Amino acid sequence: MIMGTVPVTNPLTKSFIFTIIKLMELTKQQWKRVADIFADIGKLVILVLVLGQIVAPEGFDLKKFIGGVIFSVILFSFSVIIDKGE
Repeated sequence: MIMGTVPVTNPLTKSFIFTIIKLMELTKQQWKRVADIFADIGKLVILVLVLGQIVAPEGFDLKKFIGGVIFSVILFSFSVIIDKGE
């Protein structure tokens, strides 16, 4: 490293993410709330993108339906991972 230069860190690196999480230092109850929020957002995605396709007057859009299912599964997975990580 050249003298006087500042090391550049990629904000997408794993160490940066873990540093942010460590700075947060949430309690178990706060982590439980974060997990619940992910689960609630997953429920809303199912309601809007999955069930909304069934009752939509414009017709059924398979891409939105599949995208909603995939996104809700991802959100529920985050919820379970956070909840078990306590």
